[in-house]
Amino acid sequence: MTDNRFGITIESVCENIHKDFAKDFKYALVWGRIAKFSPQTCGLAHQLIDEDVIQIFVSTNKKFAQPKPMTADEKAAIQKAKAKVIQAKKDKKKK
Repeated sequence: MTDNRFGITIESVCENIHKDFAKDFKYALVWGRIAKFSPQTCGLAHQLIDEDVIQIFVSTNKKFAQPKPMTADEKAAIQKAKAKVIQAKKDKKKK
């Protein structure tokens, strides 16, 4: 029987957890028989063996995408909604 886990790297683990983990990867801490000291700081190419424990750190300081500009229809719908609110307030004051 062959071990299908041979050649598993931290990068492959990151990709299996979430596609953005490998992209935003900073470093990983590894505990286990293969680590020279526990915990050992490792990169994406580090090979893992059975029973290794890893902790993955990813970057969270991403620039968020700018919101897309509103279309003319969206702007008109907002103006219409604002006008309804203003009219409702005026009607309420009259009563």
